[in-house]
Amino acid sequence: MESPILSYADEVWRGSVRPEDVPYAELRRDGVQEIAYGVAMWPACGNVYVVRGEDGLGLFDTGDAHEAEQSYRAIRKWSAESLKYAIFSRSRADRLAGMEEFDAEPGPRPLVVAQEGLAHGLAQRGRAAGYNAVVDLREQGFPRVVWPPPQRLPDLTYRDRLSLSLGDVTFQLTHARGDTDDATWAFLPERGCC
Repeated sequence: MESPILSYADEVWRGSVRPEDVPYAELRRDGVQEIAYGVAMWPACGNVYVVRGEDGLGLFDTGDAHEAEQSYRAIRKWSAESLKYAIFSRSRADRLAGMEEFDAEPGPRPLVVAQEGLAHGLAQRGRAAGYNAVVDLREQGFPRVVWPPPQRLPDLTYRDRLSLSLGDVTFQLTHARGDTDDATWAFLPERGCC
């Protein structure tokens, strides 16, 4: 059975559904949805991807502060395995504010990984807190956003490329420039997905 997320993604790609018409709240009611073997997604403004490997879980983005608790519960319903990595794709509030619940779990603290410019970007955004709150309100519709949002700084950074392992799954991270200059994209060769 195909995930409703994949069905909507296909419809958006084909132009039969506008991105703003995707019913995110409805999709979230079903929790995280598996989109490839061992790869699941929590649909949101800043989507959260969770990858299950033989050595634990890896997150690609952790979502925004408004949905962090709901996202955490959905991920934990999908898998109780320990979180080994949280990879931040870029220094945007909707990508990196969902670590608090995972950090509070017993056991080793997950390793937060990002491109080296991310910590610098977060410091810059912190200095322009009021401005960034207005931008996020206008761009994302976040009401009364608090800036900077609760977030972890990276424990491990890389410049151009980095590989991380979950045993049978590899995250091949590559630096790219997007709407921030500290963006990361990931390829999982064993799962055949980016």
